[in-house]
Amino acid sequence: MQNVSISRYRTRTIISKLGLVVTQRQAYKETTKHTEQANHAWVGDASYLWTH
Repeated sequence: MQNVSISRYRTRTIISKLGLVVTQRQAYKETTKHTEQANHAWVGDASYLWTH
């Protein structure tokens, strides 16, 4: 297989001549729903208690 350099403009011309349509996939999909409690903060404690 050979490496071929081709410009984006040439690629665009070839794609349009072939009748192909380029679509971008969605990179990020929001999975959480925002509530009306926007001023609340989620906190956690990362300290450990030594137990015997």
